Amino acid sequence: MSAAFTTLFKEVSDATKFFHTIEQCRPHYQRILDYIRAHPDERDGIASFLAEHFNIYLLLFLMPSLRWPEVRVAVEARYNDGGNHFHDSDLRELLEIYNAD
Repeated sequence: MSAAFTTLFKEVSDATKFFHTIEQCRPHYQRILDYIRAHPDERDGIASFLAEHFNIYLLLFLMPSLRWPEVRVAVEARYNDGGNHFHDSDLRELLEIYNAD
């Protein structure tokens, strides 16, 4: 994965940190999706990065288009971790993306 992606991710994260809906974040998140589509050679690194730097709203935006299995594994791990389930409904929504076929 390139430094360009990490820079873009930081810019988008900074621009959206006070937003509370995916709709507010959509134009910023679209920049990340556009980057991913333009750089398929970085797919594995970006998938690992997204799974590690878990942003539920970004993933809810990206995964209907991408449906990366390693992200699903990360979501399942968070959903089943036995910890604070503040985002359970969001995690369930994200998992449903993978079951919608």
